[in-house]
Amino acid sequence: MNRPIIEGSPLQKSLQKSSPNIKTNPNDLRKTKGIDFDNLTDEQKKEMNLLPEVEIARYGVDVTRYKNALETGNIKQEMPPGHLQASISNPQSKKVQEDLGIEYNLVDKFNQPSIYSEESKSTRINPWTKSGNRYIRSNTKLGEGESYKDTEEFETQRIYLKKDEAKNFIKVAKTIKPTKDRFTFEILGKTLFTMPVGSEGYDFIKNNCADGVCKGLGVDSADAKVRLRGGGVVLDTLVNQIMTDGGITEPKKAWDLIMKKFGVKKKK
Repeated sequence: MNRPIIEGSPLQKSLQKSSPNIKTNPNDLRKTKGIDFDNLTDEQKKEMNLLPEVEIARYGVDVTRYKNALETGNIKQEMPPGHLQASISNPQSKKVQEDLGIEYNLVDKFNQPSIYSEESKSTRINPWTKSGNRYIRSNTKLGEGESYKDTEEFETQRIYLKKDEAKNFIKVAKTIKPTKDRFTFEILGKTLFTMPVGSEGYDFIKNNCADGVCKGLGVDSADAKVRLRGGGVVLDTLVNQIMTDGGITEPKKAWDLIMKKFGVKKKK
């Protein structure tokens, strides 16, 4: 839950002095002037729901975790194991565009409004097997005054990156591609099924959504891997030891690693 700014606290007084006409919302601090974000006090970090040891940064990223089927109770959802995605929170900002060297608009090549515009792809990491770097659903993004959102389907947390971290995020975003040469199982020329694994791009086993987001945020995903079990000796060995080093990167474990790195307190 969002923490209200304590009446009479140093943070409230600082905000009132620097920006008397701005409502003192703890999740909207970056829109105020006169706050030294490079030297925030523990009290200020507490108001922002950050751990005291976290180092503050300037570029917001909304990280969204779609919950797995066990959490939602819906085994027919698009991605039963869950899904991870992340996007720059304010790519429309001219300062963000200039600082990070990005071009962003929501129009297509015919100058018509489109969430599929190529320019927007560098500001998000949302890997999928067929569409590559898929657009971000607007309802997962955080709105004015929000730092965290939790629904039955997903949860979103805003974190903050330093300039070099944000540039790495954009660099990785530009590499997200759909699965190339998807594995297809055929008998007598008839396709029985295809799998989201291939020679390049998205690969559910070796380079899935959680791998992409972790790479974009500079998080080592090694501790987020889960070993395949129950597929039989041959399949389990193939996935856990030959195709990967220890298993498949799991979205929930990757989310926990990301939150830990960026000093976000666990939600109760």
